[in-house]
Amino acid sequence: MNLTTKTISTTLFRRKMMRKKLITLLTVTGLCSLFAFSVQTHSAAANPFEQIKNKVQGFKPGNGPAQGMSGSQAQRIKSKAQTAQATVKQQHREGRDVSSQMQILKQVKPAMDARDFDKAERLLDTVLAQLDQEWEPSAPASDEQTTKLFGKPRRVTIRDYSSDAMEPFISRDGRYMFFNNLNDPNVNTDLHYATRIDELTFEYQGILDDIATSSLEAVATMDESGKFYYVSPTGWPDLIYRGDFDDGQITNVEHVTGLGDASEGHVLGPEISPDGQTLYYVQAQKGYTPGVPGAMDIKIATYEGGRFVELPNSDDIMKNINTDDLEYAPAISSNGLELYFTRAASLIVGNASSGRDLRVLMARRNSISEAFGEPKRISAIRGFVEGPTITDDGKSLYYHKKDGDRFVLYKVERRL
Repeated sequence: MNLTTKTISTTLFRRKMMRKKLITLLTVTGLCSLFAFSVQTHSAAANPFEQIKNKVQGFKPGNGPAQGMSGSQAQRIKSKAQTAQATVKQQHREGRDVSSQMQILKQVKPAMDARDFDKAERLLDTVLAQLDQEWEPSAPASDEQTTKLFGKPRRVTIRDYSSDAMEPFISRDGRYMFFNNLNDPNVNTDLHYATRIDELTFEYQGILDDIATSSLEAVATMDESGKFYYVSPTGWPDLIYRGDFDDGQITNVEHVTGLGDASEGHVLGPEISPDGQTLYYVQAQKGYTPGVPGAMDIKIATYEGGRFVELPNSDDIMKNINTDDLEYAPAISSNGLELYFTRAASLIVGNASSGRDLRVLMARRNSISEAFGEPKRISAIRGFVEGPTITDDGKSLYYHKKDGDRFVLYKVERRL
């Protein structure tokens, strides 16, 4: 959510003074309408998740089944309980009846009291299997076609990181995930990176210090050679930068210039193709309200003569993508034939949006010289969702979502 527009919690651009560093950020989409999840009790002691947590902490590993559970089983039970808790909350917010799962969860503590830890773990497995079953939340009214190409969302864990995570990008080799923290006027928004452990787990490595400033850096993308692109307002009016990434270091940083006309709006939200020759970006047009975009459309440029130049037929290629709504946060598949992006039906500044007007869509074409076809909304992705990124093999789609009071990352997997 930022000036980067890989999220449309995009920003209200305001130059403070001539050539001064910056801009005031305001969210364009609002916060998801979330209601508190209850386990039908006001007592924390009766909360099955708290009970499981307390029981796990109360047992000492390594003393045999008569004394306690093994350390590995304790960790599994804790992890499964955390996953169940997050999923139950999410599905409850989205309208699913989770009462039967809660009844099963209430059986976990008695099993642990009886030191039947295998039963406790089986109960958690049962709950997770039920939550994983096919379920379609109620869809918002829309004339858009939908696709069930991707399955149920799963929450992503970034170990040793507990703040907001937004606008993910998975490197083409799958080793790294880049993301930024919350975009907010009171927060210093930086780019972070993590290394892959498995498809749902990443190990936090830190901030990309070489490009970190007191201003905003966000919306990472990178080609297969390690050419790294991002957005920062420090070089106004040229907001897109690029440099060379190597194991957490970024060198040779420079502006990407020549795209768009600053008098007409701003160029944001870059997405580079794997070969580094095609740049997808967002043109934010000025609106009637100063600083607030009147439109956001996705455009295409190719690398020619040492710089990026907008394709003469960019608008034609995107004729089925760009509408009177706001289109932003493009992500391109490795073969260039699938485009993923976010669409917002209306511009809502601040915390007034339920997120119901935000959708992640995908469009296809048969060759890179053709226009993309009519996009379809990915039905599995619901809520305050933005910023998709597709893995190089095309199997996994990551994005961020407002979950409670925090932005977190989720993943959906392509069905076979």
